Amino acid sequence: MNQRGPGVSTAKLPWSWHPSLPIDYAPLFVWPPRPFDLLKFYLGRGFLWSVNLIFVGIAISAWVYLGGDVAQWSDFKAGWVAQVYILNMSLLVLLTGGSHWYFYTLRAQGEKNRFDCTPMGNGSPKFFTESQIRDNVFWTCGSGAAIWTAWQVGFMWAYGNNLLPSLDYGDHPVWAVMLFPLIVVWFAFHFYVFHRLLHTQSLYKYVHSIHHRNVNVSPWSGLAMHPVEHLLYFSTIIIHLFIPSHPVHMFFHIYFAALAAGTTHTGYSDLLVKRIPSLGLGDFYHQLHHRYFECNYGTPTMPWDKWFGTFHDGTAESAVRMRRRKAKLRRSEIGDG
Repeated sequence: MNQRGPGVSTAKLPWSWHPSLPIDYAPLFVWPPRPFDLLKFYLGRGFLWSVNLIFVGIAISAWVYLGGDVAQWSDFKAGWVAQVYILNMSLLVLLTGGSHWYFYTLRAQGEKNRFDCTPMGNGSPKFFTESQIRDNVFWTCGSGAAIWTAWQVGFMWAYGNNLLPSLDYGDHPVWAVMLFPLIVVWFAFHFYVFHRLLHTQSLYKYVHSIHHRNVNVSPWSGLAMHPVEHLLYFSTIIIHLFIPSHPVHMFFHIYFAALAAGTTHTGYSDLLVKRIPSLGLGDFYHQLHHRYFECNYGTPTMPWDKWFGTFHDGTAESAVRMRRRKAKLRRSEIGDG
C-alpha cells in the first residue's frame, strides 16, 4: 500500500512514498523576501535541526583530533596524512555504512517513508561483482575516500603554509557562524554547474554513468562515482582559495560534501523515532533526478533548475512537461543533424 504525503496530485505516481507535492525550493532566492520563512527554514531542517549540525560537530571534533594547530601541516608527513585518511574512512564506515546497516540490513524502519521500495540491483553485469551494494562500496571506499582525503590534505597543507586567506573566530564571530550555511549555498551553485557538465554526452558516457547505474539509491550510492567525478565533486572547496575561512570551515565543507552524499541518497525521507520524523535524510528532489535523469541537476537550496527549465516538482503534470521538453530537444537534434 502506498504511503503518500498530504496534498499530493491525484494522478498515479511511481513512488512507494513521497512528500507533499509539489516540492519547492528553500525560501532563500524569492521575491519579495520572506525573512520569517527563511529564519524558520534555517532554524529547522534547513540547517540547525538537520544533519548539517552534525557535520559542524564533526568538523570541530576533527580540528581538535588533528591537533588544532595549522603549523604542523606545513610539511607533508605520513603521520598526519594517515590520520586524516583513517578518520575519513572511519566516518564513511560509521555514518554511511551505519545508515545502510540500519535501514537496509537491520531494516529497523521497514518501508516507512521510503521513496522506492523496489529491491536494490543484483545480478546485473553493470555492477561490480553483479551487486549494486558491493559496486557502490568499491567506488566510495576506493576512489572516493582517497580523492576526498587528497583534497583535504592539500588544503590543510595550504593553511599550514599561510597560502589561504584565514579567518579568526575572535575577530569576526558573526561571519564565522554565518559562513557555515553560506558554504551550503556555494555547494548548491558548484554542484549544479559541474553536474550539468557531467551530463554532456562524452562525460556522461565515460564518467557519470557509473553514478547513474543507481536508479534506486541507498547510502553507499552517494559517493559511487568515477574518479574524474570525485575530482570535480570535491573541487567545491576551491572557494576557500578566495574567501577568508578557518580550517574548521573547510573541514565542514569537505565533510558535508562527502557525508551528506550518503544521507541524501538514503532512500528514506526521514529517520523516524516512534513514527515521528525526527531527522531529515533522503532528498526527494535528487531522487527524482536518479529516476528521470534529465531534471533536478541542482539542489533545493538554489532554484537553478527552475531558472533553466529543468525543474521536476514531483507531480505527474511535471512529468508530462518534462517528457514534452525532451521530445522537443530530440526533434531539434534530429533537425540539426
